[in-house]
Amino acid sequence: MHSTRITGITAATVAIAFLLSACGASSAPTETGASSADLGAAQASLAEYAEPTSFPVSTPLDALPTGAKVAYAQCGTPNCVLFGDLMETPAKALGMQFDRVDAGLSADDVATAFDTILAGDYDAVVVSSIEPALWSRYLDELDAADVPVISTGNSGLDPSKVFLDAGNASLSIYGGLLADWATVESGGTGEIALYVTPELAPTLAMQKAFDERLAKLGSGATVRVVEIPVAQYGSTAPQIVVDDLTAHPDTDVAVFTLGEMVGGLPSALRAAGITDLTSIHAGATPASLQGIKDGDFTAGITADFGIFMWTLVDATARAVDGQSLDQPVVDDELVMQVVTADDLPNDNSKGWTGYPDFTERFGELWGVTL
Repeated sequence: MHSTRITGITAATVAIAFLLSACGASSAPTETGASSADLGAAQASLAEYAEPTSFPVSTPLDALPTGAKVAYAQCGTPNCVLFGDLMETPAKALGMQFDRVDAGLSADDVATAFDTILAGDYDAVVVSSIEPALWSRYLDELDAADVPVISTGNSGLDPSKVFLDAGNASLSIYGGLLADWATVESGGTGEIALYVTPELAPTLAMQKAFDERLAKLGSGATVRVVEIPVAQYGSTAPQIVVDDLTAHPDTDVAVFTLGEMVGGLPSALRAAGITDLTSIHAGATPASLQGIKDGDFTAGITADFGIFMWTLVDATARAVDGQSLDQPVVDDELVMQVVTADDLPNDNSKGWTGYPDFTERFGELWGVTL
């Protein structure tokens, strides 16, 4: 069992942290069950993701979508910006016009973005991680106009109105693997801190899958859910975590539902005297992968963002051409792996890929030279 060690913390600091917790920084801990956890099942599940999973696309593209206009409704998080960066190259290779439309984080920003998209006479629209309630009426209008929508990270959409709804089944996989890993590391007992962002539906989907998997495993661990508002990413998020861990020094495992949550956390933990924290995060970013390599974090669940984004562009091309998708794409089978420091190179600035030759693979499927 690994516990958080805290040094140099005054009684006043601990008291303040407890007050912050009482004011809503975290929800009441929940017991998942008193029976012995099925560690073997958790280990077997993790073993399936010890190496990169299968490449998702295998059917050649029937025709290039040359000249097609595609809008990308880009949410305001760094990951959404990264997704846009990754989609530009394959879209250009396929001869498509790829317009990034900033959808920000507020309801007004989302409305402005979709008004722009509806006025733009686009052939297809890609939407990433925007609360469905903020754009459901725009989805209705796009559907009525026969404009295919490729969605990722948007749970609860009407499947009849989207050509591809990606990134949702994978959220359940993420949540389940987080639970498997936390169970193995904690031995199925002790205290687990689960960090979520209520404004971002993917983290709540992972929380649901996490809870369900822990229950299925028969874990006896106590789970404490801690909220990190999206507006605090890159600013006070590390302090929220520090305050929580200070208030709960017996935390065995810290589980973060997004890699973006841990930006700036290592230095904040060191400043607070918190060492040897056993942690895992989903959706690892280049920075958080480097943190794993450097020993700041224990493990991460990483998806191949490059392949995922190229798969979305491939799906967009097939939507424009009226071509069906390969079943692994429909089933949302991302290229994923649970990684530790031993699995990563010394330099992770370009992120993680399970298939270094993925651009050539897509080039062969599209009949283009990349």
